[in-house]
Amino acid sequence: MMDEILNIVKREVERGIARYSPWAIGTLTSYDPDTHAGKVNLQPEDTQTGWLPINSAAVGNDFGICIGPTIGISCLIHFQDGSREAGVILGFFFSDAEKPIAVKEGEIVLKSKFGQSILMKDDGSILLSDKSGATFGLDGLGNITMLAKSGAKLGMNAAGDLLIAGSGAGHVLLGGEAATQFAARNGDIVNLNAVVASSTKVKVL
Repeated sequence: MMDEILNIVKREVERGIARYSPWAIGTLTSYDPDTHAGKVNLQPEDTQTGWLPINSAAVGNDFGICIGPTIGISCLIHFQDGSREAGVILGFFFSDAEKPIAVKEGEIVLKSKFGQSILMKDDGSILLSDKSGATFGLDGLGNITMLAKSGAKLGMNAAGDLLIAGSGAGHVLLGGEAATQFAARNGDIVNLNAVVASSTKVKVL
């Protein structure tokens, strides 16, 4: 009987201390994209906060860095003077339910819930991808490659060459003020005028 009473007292003391602690951990339960604020279920007291602003690395009037958090993720909250009425969501952290992206030391990955991503790798390259697999890459050596889901490729290398590789029959539209050679699939070289006044259709044979 005495042990039960002591456990109850201990639990209530812990809850009381938690109420006045400037720090808390909880689970995001609501998110308002217009105000970039969220509501949090606090643990271990199992109470709901009001709307709390979400911290950001850069803010301004209609500009800054905003990432819409997912409902259910874990977050860290700081309360001014321990008051549950004045707090801010400082950030979010991964858990067993929300697993992190594998990233090497020094690398940076930005990936949305919908599949788009930007990867800055340790070799100095950058790879931008959409959810369907189309990519735009800079290899860190001055070369640029754009690759469509179909396999069609457009490349620009550090030597100044423009490389085009289609994945099916179609047309390539070229324009610009430069002497240009285009290699057709049958091996012929198509020489364009030094000045191309408008877009020129070159049929891929």
